[in-house]
Amino acid sequence: MKIECKSYFLVWMKALLCLLICFVLTNCHDKQQASTQVLLADIKTQLDMNDSVDHRLSIDIDSMAKVDNPDIFNVFHDYGRQLHFTGQQAKAIELFASLAYHYQSIPSPSTDDYESLIKCYIPLGAAFEELGLKNMAMDYYMQGIEIAEKHDLHLYRGTLLNNIGVIYFGVNDYKRATEYFSEASTINLKYNHNHELFLNYNNLAEVYLKNNDLTKSMDFSLKALQYLNEQKDSEMYYMMHTNIGIIYTLRKNYPMAISYIKNAIDHQQQQGSTTYLISSYLAIADVYSGMNQNDSAYLFLDKALILAQKTQNICLQSQALLSQSKVAKRQQDYNKSLLLLEKADILKDSVQRLDNRKKMENWEKVYALEKLNSIDRSVISSWNPEKIFYMMAGIVAILTCIIILLCLIYKHKDKTLKHKELREQQLRQEQSERIAAEEVKSKEMQEEIDQRNRQLTTYTLEKLRLNECLADISNELRQVLLEINPRSKEHKERLQGLLKKLLHLDARNDWEEFQYYFEQVHPRFYEKLEAAFPTLTVKEKRLCAFISLGLSTKEIAAITFREVRSCESSRNRLRKKMGVSPDTDLTAFLRHLTH
Repeated sequence: MKIECKSYFLVWMKALLCLLICFVLTNCHDKQQASTQVLLADIKTQLDMNDSVDHRLSIDIDSMAKVDNPDIFNVFHDYGRQLHFTGQQAKAIELFASLAYHYQSIPSPSTDDYESLIKCYIPLGAAFEELGLKNMAMDYYMQGIEIAEKHDLHLYRGTLLNNIGVIYFGVNDYKRATEYFSEASTINLKYNHNHELFLNYNNLAEVYLKNNDLTKSMDFSLKALQYLNEQKDSEMYYMMHTNIGIIYTLRKNYPMAISYIKNAIDHQQQQGSTTYLISSYLAIADVYSGMNQNDSAYLFLDKALILAQKTQNICLQSQALLSQSKVAKRQQDYNKSLLLLEKADILKDSVQRLDNRKKMENWEKVYALEKLNSIDRSVISSWNPEKIFYMMAGIVAILTCIIILLCLIYKHKDKTLKHKELREQQLRQEQSERIAAEEVKSKEMQEEIDQRNRQLTTYTLEKLRLNECLADISNELRQVLLEINPRSKEHKERLQGLLKKLLHLDARNDWEEFQYYFEQVHPRFYEKLEAAFPTLTVKEKRLCAFISLGLSTKEIAAITFREVRSCESSRNRLRKKMGVSPDTDLTAFLRHLTH
């Protein structure tokens, strides 16, 4: 019920805000010439403080006709866009609404005038959309489409359709968004508007990605890439490489994903495209996470976090910390995972609070600025108590709604914090139980390993003793052959046959049994050894196993029926082949390598 009340008050507050802004914009008709001159004077003052604007343009604020000059209009338009992109939506709305009214007031407007009017409607819609007032944004876009259709301004019609599609995309109405993006792309394809086509296809790729249609998403991403110039649009070009890599990641085609994203990273590092580079680091970290290469994933997440901290990008910092938390969880480092998750939540909450505060400030500025403008204009003409009364009543109603909304937000936040604390307590309890279970399991595994180590050592020593016994018997038989009467040919031949059998005793089954027991105690020993040194022979791998057990050269010689000097030479060759210095303990090196 509380959530329904909160939603109701939000809708009511937005409705009142829309009515108030419409009411204020309607009053702009009073003393338009005087208010425009005041606006132009204010813009000129701010332009003088803006180094990015060409100061060679001469602005005559005494004549409204000067706004008809295309150069002057472009200055105002660019300045308004700067206000929009820097978050100053109230000022942007004031500027573009005044310019739009000027072109609406022209008695016999030309096609260029209608074009300028549409160029005011587009940023007006964008500013209202940024404030969350999507209905007002839609009104401006629809008015722009009507003018574009009537006067054959197809470039702007495609742009407006695309922007409407963005609004539907923002409210998760992907079907309507697809219709508008497709219609916009048809228009732009007909008139070869390449940049607009890129936006249309990229938006369609986003829609299909949201619908988990990865094939169509990939098709439209590749189409969008075709309409970018690698040199002129380098930032967007390699951003698209990252997006394509993300789609390959979702399709689990990790080699292609790494290829695209690494190519983007290389160029973004050269260009200094910091924000896109951070996004690419996060994307490639997801690839390595999907491949269970957690160390590589953590490396790129660290890079993303460091770069986001340098640029003070709190949103990307939160994303990097959240991804690091997931990697730590996969590595079963639950304490670290929980700590990183808490940091990410704190940053995410701060971003949300900052965004909400910024929107509230812009809303208040819209009210305040429009109220002041309306009062200034009415003072120039005449005092109108009825209009002032309705304006004040609207402001009081809106402020009341804001207070109620803040109370609801505070209650909801308090409830969320309590739920979060309970969830964290449950997580800690589960983590403690998991750690205790893992300790018991680890202890049992260690006892089993110790037992198997004892079995393997016993087996190896038994084989050593057997080989020594066989060697003694062979030596005795050789001595008997030397001492026997040469004429006793039959006995001599029998003794030689026995000696030959002893010397050619097949020990392959023993080696297979040894390898079985060895891998039971040291799983993946040979796999890890081969991965590190793929050129080792079978005998060299067997020698590595004996050395890792801590057997001496003499013991290895007895087991392998070789001379001690020959075994020592084999150890030296193995050390050289593996690049191990004479000062390094070869046994410790092998145990650490295959741990």
